[in-house]
Amino acid sequence: MDSSACSNSISSSLADGNSGTGSEMSGSNGEGSERDVCQIDCCDQEDDTRPPYVRVMPEDRRYGVVVTNDEDPCDCDFNCFLIFLVERFEQSDEVGSLAFSECTSIEPFGCNLLIVCRDDCTKDWIIRETRTVCPPFKCTTFIRHFELVRVSFVIPMVVHKRLCRIFNIFERQNAGLGTGKWCVVGNSELDPDSEDYHSKVVYEGAQNIEITCYIDEDSAEYIKKRCSMIRFLVWHLFVDFCPKK
Repeated sequence: MDSSACSNSISSSLADGNSGTGSEMSGSNGEGSERDVCQIDCCDQEDDTRPPYVRVMPEDRRYGVVVTNDEDPCDCDFNCFLIFLVERFEQSDEVGSLAFSECTSIEPFGCNLLIVCRDDCTKDWIIRETRTVCPPFKCTTFIRHFELVRVSFVIPMVVHKRLCRIFNIFERQNAGLGTGKWCVVGNSELDPDSEDYHSKVVYEGAQNIEITCYIDEDSAEYIKKRCSMIRFLVWHLFVDFCPKK
């Protein structure tokens, strides 16, 4: 994919409203003030022992790539891979259009290497360009690596907060639930004129945002054991495990 195609893809994805960040959902920076263009969006991590992807915004985790040694998954040395990646940067004409997370661009966890991109074009470039690395390394998307499950639920936005802060409330109110792997892939306001509005709306006095995301199997099992509900503030949010595409 050339640089112009990559730029067009990024622009269209931002315009459709399905890949916006938590700050875009709330009209500014999610906290009611003008967003600083130099601000780096990260999820505040109270526990430094949690994996590096927990710091990544839920809206950005889907652009993550996980690298493992395909010959020896227990080999935690990624020097060969990084040297190969430098060579690809030197030889590729597309590097000017590549974008990586300023929050967590590249971090090891366990015997894996996490690379967080800013868009699909960069993520696809990493996967494509590293296919011939030797020894072979396996590069998979964050969603595929953790075998995440697609779900949807509606959040009543009584106060506009970034999704990582809302998910933090989820964890505080639902003991044992971990949202560190959740990848948000879409958000849209419920349409009052839609056929399923009354079956989905949580609180009509607020903006009701339908979130589509991928969650890990542990979270899915936790939620299913609780009648497919998540406690949030005074509500119980229904989690749909068969959302429409």
